[in-house]
Amino acid sequence: MKKLITLISAMCVVWAMQATDIVMLQDFESYNIGDSISMKNIYGSDFSASAVVCIDPRDSENRVLHINCATWNTLVNIAVSGVSKEELFGENTLLVYDLYRPATDGNYKQLMIYYGNERVYIDGSFVSQGATERWLTKSYNPYTPAIESETLSIGFNSNNCEYYIDNVRILKDIDFGFDYTDKQQSLRHYATLCGKNIGVAVAMSDANFYADIEDSTKIVTRTVSSQFNMVVAGNEMKFDALQPSVGQFDFTNGDKLVAFASKHGMKVRGHTLIWHSQLPGWIGAGSEGTQNNNNYTREQLLAIMERHITTVVSHYKGKVHEWDVVNECVSDNNNEILRPSIWKDVIGEDFIDSAFVYAHRADPEAKLYINDYSVEFSGNNKADRYYTLIKKLKNRNVPIDGVGMQSHLYVGSVDSAKLDANMKRYELLGLECAITELDLSLPTGQFGLMSAYEAQAADYRKIINVALGNTNCHSVLMWGVCDAVSWIPGFTGYTRGEPLLLDSFFVAKPAYYAVLDALKSGAGTLAIRHTSSPNHEDAYTNVYNAMGQLVGTNMNVHDIHHLPNGFYIINHEKVIIR
Repeated sequence: MKKLITLISAMCVVWAMQATDIVMLQDFESYNIGDSISMKNIYGSDFSASAVVCIDPRDSENRVLHINCATWNTLVNIAVSGVSKEELFGENTLLVYDLYRPATDGNYKQLMIYYGNERVYIDGSFVSQGATERWLTKSYNPYTPAIESETLSIGFNSNNCEYYIDNVRILKDIDFGFDYTDKQQSLRHYATLCGKNIGVAVAMSDANFYADIEDSTKIVTRTVSSQFNMVVAGNEMKFDALQPSVGQFDFTNGDKLVAFASKHGMKVRGHTLIWHSQLPGWIGAGSEGTQNNNNYTREQLLAIMERHITTVVSHYKGKVHEWDVVNECVSDNNNEILRPSIWKDVIGEDFIDSAFVYAHRADPEAKLYINDYSVEFSGNNKADRYYTLIKKLKNRNVPIDGVGMQSHLYVGSVDSAKLDANMKRYELLGLECAITELDLSLPTGQFGLMSAYEAQAADYRKIINVALGNTNCHSVLMWGVCDAVSWIPGFTGYTRGEPLLLDSFFVAKPAYYAVLDALKSGAGTLAIRHTSSPNHEDAYTNVYNAMGQLVGTNMNVHDIHHLPNGFYIINHEKVIIR
């Protein structure tokens, strides 16, 4: 179909994808208008739903499937006879379909995919399905089933939805633009050489990651482990996720992430202990996090905060490298420092001091950060108020180690000089800096334009170069693995998007190569040159000079970068530091 061919052609031109094979499972062109497609309720109960072939609401020459569903767990059956299980669920394979929703359809739903009677995909929670009244391409990496079947079933876990689907297809043998098995040519490898953390956020909405976190064949799982040396939970360590009921803590998904990081030699960022948003209902703070519906006193709310922080940080003691202790506490009002919140309004401005003290007591070795948005560039009003707040915390001897700059930016907004100046003024305070939630979005009108992607790549390079140039900036984290899971489209009313290093098909964009090249250059500038190839992921244990004299033991990459230029023997490997 013209719509599909245009989409795939554009994708191939922009990213130079090679050897991608499209297996069309159903485009509905062989059906007559008014034909019904069979449906089933996964629990076998009676249901009220229909799937009828009709005219595309945007293209009168195209036939699509219109689904009305008033019953939970009701899916559309797509015949896949003649298509092997290996073709459907291969290692470099994605299940893709086009989705259109009328304005009356509810946004947040939970997608489920079944192969025969075996579930092979379910969204980790109810997630945004995207903008209305436009066609969106959705891609998924289902689990590998144990059975053989001739039916694939797709649908939303909802009792009130209306939507259209088209072009249900398989993309096979995708060229992602990088070889995840080549550890010597990854973001992770070169970041480690630079003594930096390159990190990524994952969230429950990426069901493939959390449902089968140890399956190395999953595209998202292998991408995270091969390209990044730090990981942060998008939602799984927030207050409502960890303590949904009073005193009842649920560490299940947080523990999964920590175990994954441990297995793959990655550090973990904890996000976040105290925030005005995503609080559980029993706190009674309302959607804006400001109401005190339960009439807590200052002492009661301090006790709640202390118990939560102490329990969570103690649980992850020695496993979480650094914590966002207080998140987004600075007001967007230029005339005040702190935003209204239940914490600030009931406890007082010193709630920040208390939160850091509780966290430090629970794990004295963890790095403790404050974190906020729109605070990246010195001279910006909010950035300067953030700095003033943090300077006061330091003057009060609050145990704060670092400053988080979220960096939800857009292409063209990056000011390298002001970002650099900002990091340097925190260094004078003795504080670390981290880029904690980086994404650089494009306006929807620039999607598909190579010039826009090149500008995006240039901005990513600027940020990485500033991080490399500041010894107190140890971490840069992307807020999402690929464009398909970014929060930006929904947050901006679908006026902006495509903000990450990988596109919705996990294919590397120019931004990925810009970051990789910047890290390569950084590793070259820091100049550990090897005549052979030791494993840089491991800590170095013995360092000798050219005379065979012991220089140091238990030295890691950070330590080695501070050695004088010269010739060294490190773990029996010849190394020149320039």
